[in-house]
Amino acid sequence: MHACHKLKILFFLFVIFIFFIFALDNHKQPSKQLTTRSALLLIDLYQHEVRPITEGFVQCRFEPSCSEYSKECLKIYGFPDGFIFSAYRIIRCQNNVPRHTFDPPTRK
Repeated sequence: MHACHKLKILFFLFVIFIFFIFALDNHKQPSKQLTTRSALLLIDLYQHEVRPITEGFVQCRFEPSCSEYSKECLKIYGFPDGFIFSAYRIIRCQNNVPRHTFDPPTRK
Protein backbone atom coordinates (compact mmCIF):
# COMPACT_ATOMS: atom_id res chain seq x y z
CA MET A 1 0.00 0.00 0.00
CA HIS A 2 1.40 3.41 -0.96
CA ALA A 3 2.04 6.07 1.63
CA CYS A 4 -0.38 8.42 -0.13
CA HIS A 5 -3.16 5.83 0.11
CA LYS A 6 -2.45 5.31 3.83
CA LEU A 7 -2.58 9.05 4.39
CA LYS A 8 -5.97 9.27 2.69
CA ILE A 9 -7.32 6.45 4.87
CA LEU A 10 -6.00 8.11 8.04
CA PHE A 11 -7.53 11.43 7.04
CA PHE A 12 -10.88 9.74 6.34
CA LEU A 13 -10.81 8.01 9.74
CA PHE A 14 -9.93 11.31 11.42
CA VAL A 15 -12.90 13.04 9.76
CA ILE A 16 -15.24 10.26 10.89
CA PHE A 17 -13.83 10.51 14.43
CA ILE A 18 -14.43 14.29 14.51
CA PHE A 19 -17.96 13.81 13.15
CA PHE A 20 -18.78 11.37 15.97
CA ILE A 21 -17.36 13.73 18.58
CA PHE A 22 -19.62 16.49 17.28
CA ALA A 23 -22.63 14.16 17.17
CA LEU A 24 -22.10 12.84 20.70
CA ASP A 25 -21.20 16.25 22.10
CA ASN A 26 -24.34 17.90 20.76
CA HIS A 27 -26.54 16.00 23.23
CA LYS A 28 -24.64 17.22 26.31
CA GLN A 29 -25.05 20.46 28.22
CA PRO A 30 -22.94 23.26 26.70
CA SER A 31 -20.64 23.37 29.74
CA LYS A 32 -19.84 19.65 29.35
CA GLN A 33 -19.25 19.62 25.58
CA LEU A 34 -15.67 18.89 24.55
CA THR A 35 -16.12 21.02 21.43
CA THR A 36 -17.37 24.00 23.44
CA ARG A 37 -14.51 23.76 25.93
CA SER A 38 -12.02 23.49 23.06
CA ALA A 39 -13.47 26.56 21.34
CA LEU A 40 -13.39 28.53 24.61
CA LEU A 41 -9.75 27.56 25.05
CA LEU A 42 -8.93 28.81 21.53
CA ILE A 43 -10.74 32.10 22.20
CA ASP A 44 -8.81 32.54 25.46
CA LEU A 45 -5.58 31.88 23.56
CA TYR A 46 -6.58 34.51 20.99
CA GLN A 47 -7.46 37.05 23.70
CA HIS A 48 -4.18 36.60 25.57
CA GLU A 49 -1.74 36.10 22.71
CA VAL A 50 -3.08 37.61 19.46
CA ARG A 51 -5.27 40.50 20.57
CA PRO A 52 -2.45 42.42 22.30
CA ILE A 53 -0.46 42.31 19.05
CA THR A 54 -3.34 43.64 16.92
CA GLU A 55 -4.70 46.14 19.45
CA GLY A 56 -3.43 49.22 17.63
CA PHE A 57 -4.68 48.07 14.23
CA VAL A 58 -8.02 46.40 14.98
CA GLN A 59 -10.76 48.38 16.73
CA CYS A 60 -13.86 46.65 17.99
CA ARG A 61 -17.13 48.09 16.76
CA PHE A 62 -19.35 46.19 19.16
CA GLU A 63 -19.70 45.99 22.92
CA PRO A 64 -18.94 43.34 24.10
CA SER A 65 -16.10 42.48 21.73
CA CYS A 66 -16.65 39.67 19.22
CA SER A 67 -14.47 37.28 21.21
CA GLU A 68 -16.40 37.97 24.45
CA TYR A 69 -19.67 37.65 22.52
CA SER A 70 -18.49 34.30 21.11
CA LYS A 71 -17.55 33.02 24.56
CA GLU A 72 -20.98 33.91 25.93
CA CYS A 73 -22.81 32.33 22.97
CA LEU A 74 -20.78 29.14 23.35
CA LYS A 75 -21.57 28.99 27.07
CA ILE A 76 -25.30 29.57 26.45
CA TYR A 77 -25.95 27.51 23.32
CA GLY A 78 -23.06 25.07 23.00
CA PHE A 79 -20.77 24.66 20.03
CA PRO A 80 -23.00 24.30 16.95
CA ASP A 81 -25.40 27.18 17.65
CA GLY A 82 -22.82 29.30 19.45
CA PHE A 83 -20.51 29.04 16.47
CA ILE A 84 -23.29 30.13 14.10
CA PHE A 85 -24.20 33.15 16.28
CA SER A 86 -20.52 34.09 16.54
CA ALA A 87 -19.95 33.82 12.78
CA TYR A 88 -23.03 35.95 12.11
CA ARG A 89 -21.75 38.59 14.54
CA ILE A 90 -18.35 38.71 12.84
CA ILE A 91 -20.00 38.97 9.41
CA ARG A 92 -22.08 41.94 10.65
CA CYS A 93 -18.93 43.83 11.67
CA GLN A 94 -18.69 46.40 8.88
CA ASN A 95 -17.37 49.96 8.61
CA ASN A 96 -20.93 51.32 8.71
CA VAL A 97 -21.46 50.03 12.27
CA PRO A 98 -20.75 52.81 14.78
CA ARG A 99 -18.06 52.06 17.36
CA HIS A 100 -19.22 50.84 20.76
CA THR A 101 -22.56 49.57 19.43
CA PHE A 102 -24.12 47.60 22.28
CA ASP A 103 -25.04 44.10 21.05
CA PRO A 104 -25.09 41.47 23.80
CA PRO A 105 -25.82 37.80 23.09
CA THR A 106 -29.47 36.89 23.46
CA ARG A 107 -30.47 34.36 26.09
CA LYS A 108 -32.52 31.26 25.33
